[in-house]
Amino acid sequence: MAESEELLCTLDDADSFEANLMLLAQGLLALIAGDFDRAAGQFDTSLALGQALDAKAILSVTCAGLGEVAMAQGRVTDAADHYRDGVIQGWDGDYALGIVWNVHGLVRVGIRRGGRKAMARLIGASAAFQGAIRALPGAAVGAYEADIAMVRAALGDEAFSEAQEARQALSVAEVVAMAIALTDAVREAHT
Repeated sequence: MAESEELLCTLDDADSFEANLMLLAQGLLALIAGDFDRAAGQFDTSLALGQALDAKAILSVTCAGLGEVAMAQGRVTDAADHYRDGVIQGWDGDYALGIVWNVHGLVRVGIRRGGRKAMARLIGASAAFQGAIRALPGAAVGAYEADIAMVRAALGDEAFSEAQEARQALSVAEVVAMAIALTDAVREAHT
């Protein structure tokens, strides 16, 4: 990683898509290593550059990374803001990986704010993204799966399955709209 950073500095490349991608990669590596302060710094810089470049896919994943950092630090409201922005960027950039990671984050936020039944519907709706889920960081998938198990236990298998099945036929646009609306409703109930 240091070599790629050095190369970009040598080429005087601080404002390109490649530099933005490198910042994102460094943030992801720090996140995976549990170095949340370093991850946040890399993601913040990637976010600023991604906004300047209008790099929607990178912005979507960067927002998800910032959401993960916020969740790890117990800042659930900040996480909700990051995930919500990330879903929108992923949708605007037509980037399934960014959409699904942020939807999963929004589900985790909603669960922590008491919206278990609504989140069960969103869990079912996110089935549209099964192919992209395999590319998510293992820790993010593990946290999401643990939250799903908690919702299933709280609602019971039958209610959980019914809620999931009711939403599995949604389009991606409907999933995105539902994620944003549910998150907004959960946030309003807790502000």
